[in-house]
Amino acid sequence: MKSVSGILGVLLCSSFLHAAADPPHQSPVRPSPSPSPLVTSCDCSAQCPKEPKLNYKEKKQLLKQFSAALKLERKAFDHRLRLEIRDLKTAQKAKRREWDAREKEARHRFFKEYPKGEDRRMYIQQFMARRQSFLSGQTAEVGQRKAEQDQRRNGLKADQDKRMLQFKDSLMDDRRPPEQLWPKAGM
Repeated sequence: MKSVSGILGVLLCSSFLHAAADPPHQSPVRPSPSPSPLVTSCDCSAQCPKEPKLNYKEKKQLLKQFSAALKLERKAFDHRLRLEIRDLKTAQKAKRREWDAREKEARHRFFKEYPKGEDRRMYIQQFMARRQSFLSGQTAEVGQRKAEQDQRRNGLKADQDKRMLQFKDSLMDDRRPPEQLWPKAGM
């Protein structure tokens, strides 16, 4: 009895392995797969499930969520720009204090050497001109940074407008918009 069950086990096992070794499309047990109505071919040559069409309520909800996400992206971008300007002004304030300390020390040395006279007046006029050019340089730096930020802000707005149009086009075609259109976290 043991030999019969052992032989049956070997036969069953070998027939299973033989059937498992055959590719699924050639197996007599498994017929070739027929195209499913819920599966479509896509660019990647794999079969991807068809997405069901979106109804009006889903479209409206997606558009509302996408608009809110774009608004949050703009707010976060503006916040980062404000922090950038604040950091620049803090750095400029430290530079101004350092510059004032150096100038004060130089002025005191000069006044010790020249206690009276026309030289002091000339030195003060030169000091005021140096200070004015230093401060105007800092003001120009802030203005330049704000101009760069305006360009970046306009670039973001143009990019968001383009993504919104693509998003709406997808919704008009009753398709779920691609994930690439959504704002990235932390950007």
